[in-house]
Amino acid sequence: MEDSAKTINQHGYMGDSRKIDVDDDPLKVVEIFGVAKTRRMYEDAIAEAGITDDRAKALCLKFAALEKSLDDSDRARAIYIYASSLFNLETDPDFWTQWLDFEQHFGNEDTIREMLRIKRSVSSLYQPNVNLSPELFFGE
Repeated sequence: MEDSAKTINQHGYMGDSRKIDVDDDPLKVVEIFGVAKTRRMYEDAIAEAGITDDRAKALCLKFAALEKSLDDSDRARAIYIYASSLFNLETDPDFWTQWLDFEQHFGNEDTIREMLRIKRSVSSLYQPNVNLSPELFFGE
């Protein structure tokens, strides 16, 4: 256990300023700090001001995987829902495939339908407005 603590400390767990890193093994962090503290660490890291989208995406995926490994599908689903607005369907198709696989394994018809509804909503966020000609606004 002491070796584990040293490894974790090299990834930013010093004193009271404990931060989770995307390279940390979530189960190792749980082993050291417990489930409740680890969850708070992930939540704090994701909510951190100025966090990049790439870091937030990676942390969300790690956090969802942790919750799946802890057999808490409701928490994992909530993380997928939260993270969904970060993942463009065109550039991040793996996220959507992973979430659908999760729902097919842990969910039901309603949760799959909800996931697909969210996917359509997010898709519209990333759709460029194709027809923004001045005529639309001012007429000809």
